[in-house]
Amino acid sequence: MEHLSRKKIKKLLDEIFSHYIRIKEADEHGNSRCWTCGKSAHYSKQYCGHFASRRWLATRWDERNCRTQCYACNVLRFGEQWKFGNRLDKQCGGIAERIMQKAENKRTWSTRELCHLVNHYRAALEKEIPRLQSTDNSITERTFAVLGRVRKFQNGLTSNNTKRAV
Repeated sequence: MEHLSRKKIKKLLDEIFSHYIRIKEADEHGNSRCWTCGKSAHYSKQYCGHFASRRWLATRWDERNCRTQCYACNVLRFGEQWKFGNRLDKQCGGIAERIMQKAENKRTWSTRELCHLVNHYRAALEKEIPRLQSTDNSITERTFAVLGRVRKFQNGLTSNNTKRAV
């Protein structure tokens, strides 16, 4: 397997994390509600919204910072940060300010840490899938494709580590 750049590992992590957040919040039919406006849609039509922007690496893959959002709220209305934060505070006991403080702390992730997060969210996503599959097979091909890319990446890591050990 080819060596993946840090940029590609981050992209893979973004994909697996996004699928995990959206599926975790979905009902047994794969539908989830937008965190900021309440619109219901299949998880595959929703987005992984971030209270603190994705540009802040300290909170980019922090589950407390992310919720399902519809296209209109996430893209057209730039994440509806005010509404997002207010709802976080109401449901999670004033966490919005702590998330913003964490976000503003410079964070650099090592390649090893990024790979660990990929592994963690692959396992977390795989635990959520049976819950949806048991009712109506609402898991999309794209989700399985992402999992396939993660497995291929992990197999490449394992074979590279084996080669180095020899």
